[in-house]
Amino acid sequence: MAFDRSLCTMATCSVEQYGWYHYVPNLGANAFYLAVFAIFAIIQLYLAIRYKVWGTFAGGLVLGCVTEAIGYAGRIQQARGDGIFKKKYFVVQLVCLTIAPALISAPIYLSLGRVVKAYGRQFSLMAPRTYAIIFICSDVVSLVLQAMGGGMAAVGKTQKKVDRGVYILVAGLAYQVLSLGVFMGLATHLWTRIRKGTQNANPRFRELRASRQFRSFIWALSIATITITIRCIYRVVELSGGFKSEAANDEPSLMVLDGPMIMAALLAFTICHPGPLFFGDWKRLGDDSGYPEISRDVEEVKPDVERNRKWKPPRAQQNVETPEAKEIWNLQAQLQQLQGQLAQYQNQEDATKTQAVEFGNVNSSSSSMRLPALEHTMHMIGVFLNTFNSMMPLFDSDSLLRLIGETYAVQPRQRNPVAWAAINVVLALARQQMPDDGDADGQYGTTSDYLNKAQSVVWAVTLDETRLLNIQTLIGMAMLLQARSDLTPALVTISAAMRLIHKMGLHNRTSTEHLDPVEQRQHARAFWLAYIVDKDLSLRAQQPSVQADDDIDLDLPIQLLGIDDSDVEANIVTAFDGTSKMNYLLARIQLASIQGDVYDHLYSTRASKRTPEERITSRERIVKSLDRWKATIPVEFNGANVMITTSNNPSTATFLCILHTRSLLCMALITQAHAWDKQWVIGIRDHGRGTSLLELPIEWAAMVDDARNYMILYEQLNQKYNWLKWFAACTYISAMVLLMANNLNNPQQAEFHQDTTHIDKALVWFQDFFKDNSSTMSDMLGDVCTEAVETMKQRRAEDIVTTIGDNWLAGFLDDRTMMSWSARVKF
Repeated sequence: MAFDRSLCTMATCSVEQYGWYHYVPNLGANAFYLAVFAIFAIIQLYLAIRYKVWGTFAGGLVLGCVTEAIGYAGRIQQARGDGIFKKKYFVVQLVCLTIAPALISAPIYLSLGRVVKAYGRQFSLMAPRTYAIIFICSDVVSLVLQAMGGGMAAVGKTQKKVDRGVYILVAGLAYQVLSLGVFMGLATHLWTRIRKGTQNANPRFRELRASRQFRSFIWALSIATITITIRCIYRVVELSGGFKSEAANDEPSLMVLDGPMIMAALLAFTICHPGPLFFGDWKRLGDDSGYPEISRDVEEVKPDVERNRKWKPPRAQQNVETPEAKEIWNLQAQLQQLQGQLAQYQNQEDATKTQAVEFGNVNSSSSSMRLPALEHTMHMIGVFLNTFNSMMPLFDSDSLLRLIGETYAVQPRQRNPVAWAAINVVLALARQQMPDDGDADGQYGTTSDYLNKAQSVVWAVTLDETRLLNIQTLIGMAMLLQARSDLTPALVTISAAMRLIHKMGLHNRTSTEHLDPVEQRQHARAFWLAYIVDKDLSLRAQQPSVQADDDIDLDLPIQLLGIDDSDVEANIVTAFDGTSKMNYLLARIQLASIQGDVYDHLYSTRASKRTPEERITSRERIVKSLDRWKATIPVEFNGANVMITTSNNPSTATFLCILHTRSLLCMALITQAHAWDKQWVIGIRDHGRGTSLLELPIEWAAMVDDARNYMILYEQLNQKYNWLKWFAACTYISAMVLLMANNLNNPQQAEFHQDTTHIDKALVWFQDFFKDNSSTMSDMLGDVCTEAVETMKQRRAEDIVTTIGDNWLAGFLDDRTMMSWSARVKF
C-alpha cells in the first residue's frame, strides 16, 4: 500500500524524501512574485478598458498575469506549514506556472499580424490574421498537453504513470518551444524582407512606422518573444528529468529563469502598450473580432464597377456630361458593393439602413461620432468629387473611398476622430456646392452642421499624430471658415495646418522623395491648397501669412500631370464647346503668390519702411504680374461669359467667381480704389459735389471692365450660393463703387444705363446686408453712395438735355442758313 504523503508534517516526515519538492519554497520571494503579477494584471486590465484594446491581446495578457499569480499563490501555500506535502498546492502551482506563458504568447502572435499590416502583405509569407490563427492554435495544443501531463504526473499512483505524465508535460513544453522557434523564424524572415524593400511599404501607415512609438513596440515585441522562449527552454530542461531531478528541485534557477522572464515580457508590453502608443491605429491595423480590411474590399470592388449598371444617377444629375455621369455611376456601384461587404462583417444598423439624418446635435463629441446613412454619404461624396475636388483636389478619390469604408466598418464609439472629422468636412464641402433651395437643408443637412461636428474634435485633428489626413482636414475646415464674417477661426485653423505641413516637410520636395508618384502628388496638392488659403486670408485680414515664398522647394501642379491616366484632366476647366481650357489650381496658386505681394506692398511692416521710389517700383511690378496672369485666363472665362461657357457644369462658375473676386480685389487694393479706402470714398463724394477732381489710376479702364463683368457674374450666382455672400462681399461692393465713380466721372459713357442697373441692385443689396451689421465706415459709405448715385443720374439727365438743346439749336441755325442761301439764289 502506497504511503499517503498528505498525512506528513514537517515534524514527522523528511521534505527531501516525501515532499513534492526536495525544498521548501522561499515564502518572501514567491510572495513578491505574486504581488508583481497581481499588479501587472490590474495594470493590463486598466489599459484595456482605458484604450478599448479588447479581444485576444488584452485577454491573453490579463489571463496570463492572473494564472501566474495563482501559480505563485500555490507555491506560497507550499511554503507555509505542511503545504509542501499537499498535492493540491503542487498541482495548482505546476499547472498554472506551466500554462501561463502560453496565454501571454497569444498577444505576441496577434501583434506580428498587426506589424505585417503596417508594412504591407507583400512582405509576409502568410496573411496577417494567419499568424494568430496558426500559432494560437499551436498554443492551445501545447496548453492541452501541458495541463494533461501535469495532471497525470500529479495524480499518478505509480512511478510509471508519473513518468508518463512528465513526458506528456515536457512534450507540451517542447511543442511550445518549437512553435516559438518557427514564429521567430518567420518574424526574422519578415524583418529581412522589410529592410530590403521599405520603399514599397503600405503608404497608409508611413507616419506610424516612422514614429518612435511604433519602433518601441517592435522592441517590446522582440523582448517578450525572446524572454518567453528562454523561459520555455528552461522548463523543458527542468522537467525532462522528472520531478525528482536536480534541475526540478533547483529553486534559485526557477526564480531567475521562470518568473523574471515572464515579468520582462509583461513589463515590455506594459511600457509599450499599443493603447497609449497607437491610439486609433491599433484598431485600424486590425480588429480582434476578425473584420477583414475594408480598404482591401473597396479595392476588390473596383474591377466590378464597370460591369455594374443597376444603379441610376439621381434625377438632379441625369443631365450631367457623360464623364461625370460615369463617375456617379461608379460611386453608386461601389456603394452597392460596399454595403454588401459591410453586411458580412458587422451587424451595424446605422450604416446599412436608410434613415432620416439628424442634424440637430452640432456639438458632437468623440463618444458619439455618428454619420449619416451610407447611401446618403456616398451620394454626397459623388457631389464632392465631381464639383469641389475636381477643382481643388483636397483628397485622392481612392483614399477617400477607403477611408469611408474603414470608418463605416466600426461602431461610432470606435471611430477615429480624425477620420470622422475628415468625412464631415467632405460632407460640408459637398453641401456647399449644392444650390440653396427650400428642400436642400432638410434633405442633405447644412454646411454649418457638418462643419460644427468636425470642429468638435479639432483637438484630435491638431494634436494627434501628424499625418496627411490631419492636414487635409484642417485645410478643408479653413476653406469652409473663409465664408464666415469673422476670419479669426479660419486664420487659426490654416495656421495650425501650415505648422503641421512644416512638421512633415511638405513644402520641400526632399520630404517626399521616398514616396511613389501618386503619394507625392497628394502631398504636393495639400501644400498648394494650404498655400492658397494662407495667402488669401493674409490679404483679407491684413495679417502676415505663415508660409514664406522663399522657403518653398516644390513643383507647381502643371509639372505633376501625367503621373497616371486619370490625372490628365485634373483641375482643368473646359468650356462647354471644348475650345478653351484652363488649369484652375495653377491659376489659383499663381494668383495667391500675387496676393502675397500685394500684402507685402501695402500692409507689411517692411512696406512702411520703404522709400516712395521703392513703393512705386514695387507697385509697377505687381501690376505687371497681375496683367500677365490675366493674360493666361481665356476670354471665355471672364466674368461676363462664365455662365455661358460653364453651362455644362454649373458648379464650376462659383470657382471662377472666386478667381475673379480675388483678381479684382488685388487690383483695387494695389490702386487703393476700393470701397473700404476712406480717402478714395471721400474723393468720390467731393467729386460729386464739384469741390475736387477725382484722381483715377492709370489702370482705370481695365478695372472698370473687370468690375462690370464681375458684377454680372456675382448677381447670377449670389441667390443660388449663399456662402458667397461673405466670401465676395467686399469685392462686390468695391465693384459697385468703381462703376459708380466711372458714371460720375463720365456720364456720357456708353455703358451708363447698364452700369446704373447694376449699381442700383448692388446698393439695395448693400443696405440690406449692413442693416444689422452697420459700422462707421459702412454708414459713411452708404451715405456717399446714395448721394453719388443721385448726382450721377442728375448729371446724365443734364447732359441729355444739353445734348438735345444743342442739337435743336444747331438744326434751327442750319434751317435759317438754308433759307437765306435760297433767297440769294432766287434773286
